[in-house]
Amino acid sequence: MKNCRLHRKAGKAVLGLVAAASLLFGQSTTPASDLKFRAVMPLGEDALILQPSKTLVGMMLTMECKELEDVRLVERDSHRVILNPDGTQLTKYPENLKFRFTIGSHTRPLDPSPLEVKISGTPDDFQSHLHFRLKVFHGIESRAITPAEEKIIGVPPSMPYDERIYSISFKLNDVPAEDRVMFEVLDSSGARVGKFQMQLM
Repeated sequence: MKNCRLHRKAGKAVLGLVAAASLLFGQSTTPASDLKFRAVMPLGEDALILQPSKTLVGMMLTMECKELEDVRLVERDSHRVILNPDGTQLTKYPENLKFRFTIGSHTRPLDPSPLEVKISGTPDDFQSHLHFRLKVFHGIESRAITPAEEKIIGVPPSMPYDERIYSISFKLNDVPAEDRVMFEVLDSSGARVGKFQMQLM
């Protein structure tokens, strides 16, 4: 099954509701000393229109990482640092990151200008054959990280359904805390159909 982008008016995921999610998007207006990470954090939502059926589907992403529980972003001498609960500095992303990705018509998107994607199969076929990767940006350089594991949870893919939930795990090796990370959603042909940006600092 091949999918192709048609157009997009807005190219970013919608910001989550809690301060920790705002921090990960780098868009919080809360003072840095007040921001605290949690083990489970929503990273935002996005939307697609699947053509030619004109099916509107929402996408939601949540990150799960127990190592980030109570980690804080603070300002020291006019620059930001990440502190562990014991006060030591966190200089790298945790090695293990786990994400929960939900896509389907049950998820009502807030995006007023969703990306249109042309598909040759059914919406369920499209939703049941997604893949994922992380892209790490260090200055002007970037590299991709493939999942250590990705699987559909909940309703099995063999049963037709209008929503799919994925569990995706990544292993990161020595990714500096100041780097920016992008979670990418890929269709069955490898084309990107969604992205969620995050950063610690």
